[in-house]
Amino acid sequence: MIDVMKSQHKSLENKKNKLIATLTKGTPFIEGSLSITLRTCASKGCACHRGKKHPSMGLTWKDPEQKTKSIYIPVEKQKQAKQWSSNYKKLKLTIRKLSDVYKQLLVLKEEENPKS
Repeated sequence: MIDVMKSQHKSLENKKNKLIATLTKGTPFIEGSLSITLRTCASKGCACHRGKKHPSMGLTWKDPEQKTKSIYIPVEKQKQAKQWSSNYKKLKLTIRKLSDVYKQLLVLKEEENPKS
């Protein structure tokens, strides 16, 4: 029984170390939701006034006071914004997985040293 718990503990420690290594890669990320909005411009003769509107990308998020903030993402930065947003989602998933490992370690340590 103790050998099984030691094996589980070692497995969880290895998993934890791999997850922590992915957190420290220094990959850029942004929190928030990217959205595309169709807009009309100020040029009177533009096709957008006849129905073919211009797409624009924005990033929206909540600040620490829970106020909604948003910024316009220029066309030349949209690919980068999409990648950074994807990186954030991966980071969140990694943190969730790491938290699950820590929970398992807590339970396992409790089982190794049961209270009388």
